[in-house]
Amino acid sequence: MINKTILIATCYLLSAICLHAQTADQIETLLQTRAVTYEQAANFVFEAAEINEIEVPFIYARLQNWLPKNAPPNGQINLQEVSLLIMQAFNMNGGPMYRWTKSAHYAYREMAYQNIIQGRVDPGMTVSGEMLLFLVNRVLYRLDENPWELE
Repeated sequence: MINKTILIATCYLLSAICLHAQTADQIETLLQTRAVTYEQAANFVFEAAEINEIEVPFIYARLQNWLPKNAPPNGQINLQEVSLLIMQAFNMNGGPMYRWTKSAHYAYREMAYQNIIQGRVDPGMTVSGEMLLFLVNRVLYRLDENPWELE
């Protein structure tokens, strides 16, 4: 139990370091969010991926099919949808099925295969702010350590 607590605390600290563009207030708000919305996820992921030229990330992500076409800005995003958003925003190639379909299902499977998504989780579960921060932190860490590994 103590080891898990230390690991989670370390992840939070590393997240704060890796996500230097994020303000403390944004991270604090995100950590307190039980269910992240499509708009929150798009804003956070785009900022972490340093996609700054897009004024409204949510609309851009919907138009690019990185989010469902009928996704409302305040709707709750699920794990496989956020997987697709992250993989697209960070320009991750993935395996053959993901490259061929660019679907949320295969994005989720690829992120689980790459050990970015860990443990037994449901692809349809809503994503908390803590989980979104963890996933983005894992992607940033992996890109910094071995950029060729996520291709």
